[in-house]
Amino acid sequence: MVTPRPATELLCLGELLVDMVPGTTAAGLAEADTFVRAAGGAPANVAVAASRLGAGAAVAAAVGDDPFGAWLERVLREAGVDTTFVRRVQRQTAVAFVGLGDQGEGDFMFYGDDPAHDHLTQEHAVEAVSELVATTGTRALHFGSVCLAREPARSATAAAIEVAASGGCLISCDVNLR
Repeated sequence: MVTPRPATELLCLGELLVDMVPGTTAAGLAEADTFVRAAGGAPANVAVAASRLGAGAAVAAAVGDDPFGAWLERVLREAGVDTTFVRRVQRQTAVAFVGLGDQGEGDFMFYGDDPAHDHLTQEHAVEAVSELVATTGTRALHFGSVCLAREPARSATAAAIEVAASGGCLISCDVNLR
């Protein structure tokens, strides 16, 4: 007997990365002596927030076939997010050092040449949207603008939007490109 998938109201598509945040009271990158890792990437943050609010959320993304990719998947699952459509690729999971600037604005330093999240494929994105809309009644697709910066993630995102829209989904974009 096949167990039906739980309802997934929201599919978040795009970058997953590791945020390294100051582990002390120092908020700026220059002042920090230690850092603590946190799951990051705007789509992941939205999925976790939706799950905490009681909505079924899933993520479609590419992460590195590395310890950080495995850790991100585990953290998302523990937060109640469906990670069925998180794929491992032969690239490194991106890392971002995140602090606060002098005026309280975000201060970011990104590491990862040709990061895993840029390797989300059109086939993978369309599969995630099609399956979730058909089997769980997904009603919304949320994506981050970072995945629009480079191929193949750009084409994957465009294809996912087209499939989601034709399935009657609400489409939302986090304009998060720095």
